[in-house]
Amino acid sequence: MARIESLCIELILPRTPWEWKGALIDAFERNPTFAPTHWGQSARVREPYQRDALERFCDEEGKQEDPSLPTLRRTQRPLYTANWSLGDGPGWLEVEAQMMLGPEEAAPYFDFANQLASVLPLEFGLVDIAFEGAPRALAMNPSGQQHVDAYVECGPTTLFTRTYFGPRLIKLMGGLPILEGSGGVVQRLANGVVALDLVANPWQVVEAKELKQHQQQVLGKLLPTDIFMRPDELFSEPGPRWVPPPAP
Repeated sequence: MARIESLCIELILPRTPWEWKGALIDAFERNPTFAPTHWGQSARVREPYQRDALERFCDEEGKQEDPSLPTLRRTQRPLYTANWSLGDGPGWLEVEAQMMLGPEEAAPYFDFANQLASVLPLEFGLVDIAFEGAPRALAMNPSGQQHVDAYVECGPTTLFTRTYFGPRLIKLMGGLPILEGSGGVVQRLANGVVALDLVANPWQVVEAKELKQHQQQVLGKLLPTDIFMRPDELFSEPGPRWVPPPAP
């Protein structure tokens, strides 16, 4: 079984996650497995974690025209870095594993992603994994994760190992039965967000090819919703029924 060489959680929100800072920070602090050990005013800075210092920085930095990105770190296993947007417009949060993962080590990251998605007003989100030695062509999205600007303009790019759909997006697609009939594994979270896994327990998948095959099968069932981006050689186009999230 190939090991997972990268794992990324990405959540897209209507505005900066800092508008829900209590829920955001509590989600990290109250999970003993993922409690941060360090923080910084940028990815290059590492200080012992102090909530009050983080809050002061984000409150002030968020007033700037081009704010820096705060960074949380955990330097004990499971290792990760996390950062989020502070500026205007749709917001985003990213958590990236900083270690090679076996199946039993990857599962807690998926659980933690659900915890975050359950307490934030999510628009769209994902958990994406890449297997050691797998060709780029077998990645869920060979160009990376979900680019926020592209999402706003054209809609979701594709499905990922786990994909989160917020209530607005579910309604736009035609309702929960659309996701339930896709062939993926559906989890309903307490705040109305739905997590769609390509397979049950996706961290136990043996190889990238298997996951890619399931992606194409499930995506094929959801493309008729017409909310997914239509890729083109030069310029991608919005899905015919795509409606961007309301401006903040």
